[in-house]
Amino acid sequence: DYLIITTLTFSSNELKNGAFPPVGTIHTIDVQGVPICAVVKRQNNFMPLGYQYFDKRQLDSSAYFFEQATAAQPMDEEAWRMLGNVYMNQLKADSAERCLRKSIEIYPENYKAYNDLGLLYVNVKKNNAAGLELFKKAMNYKFNYTDAYYYAGATLLNQNDFLASIPYFENGIKRGGNGIPEMYYNLGYAYLNTNNNKKAEENFIAALNMNDKMLMAYKALAETYNRMGRQDAAQSVMQRYYQLGGQ
Repeated sequence: DYLIITTLTFSSNELKNGAFPPVGTIHTIDVQGVPICAVVKRQNNFMPLGYQYFDKRQLDSSAYFFEQATAAQPMDEEAWRMLGNVYMNQLKADSAERCLRKSIEIYPENYKAYNDLGLLYVNVKKNNAAGLELFKKAMNYKFNYTDAYYYAGATLLNQNDFLASIPYFENGIKRGGNGIPEMYYNLGYAYLNTNNNKKAEENFIAALNMNDKMLMAYKALAETYNRMGRQDAAQSVMQRYYQLGGQ
């Protein structure tokens, strides 16, 4: 019910526009009259309830609580961003974009909001080029933001631009995504479609080492072995694929 927070997590734009100290502040620690730390008492449960219903995919209820959160704390970028996410899941593209851009207005370096806006453009507005630019913007603001690399690579992969997708998956692995099997699978798939069978094999095996039930990785690895002329290895992999219920 209480939070101790400093200015460290706030952007300069938020600090200049009154987001700190937050609503509900009951005490501040000041330096030369400027608050640098605040003790905040929870005023409501709008945000946790919004997340709770979002996780349950009860989107109408989630939207209601995030709407209440934005009304209660209009300078809370997270509330606007999450409301945008709910609207995006409801396929309300214009409302989603308005909320995500409001989040960016409050926090111009908002890499998460740029990434979410990219997903909106790719998945809902069907504008891959604009989505890709937004993912790049997210990377510019946080160079090790794994999600942006993954979605940029996936966007290019879905357009069959396999060669262009490779650097995004490679960088995503280097910058925090080395525990994500899907990152390795997609990288392997890109290499397979650029005729680099050895690299494809390495990445499919890496994916399966993290998730030994990933059916699509078994199937792709078998195809890789067939292309390499290793039919016995391909047959062994497909046997495991069928054992796990592959069709």
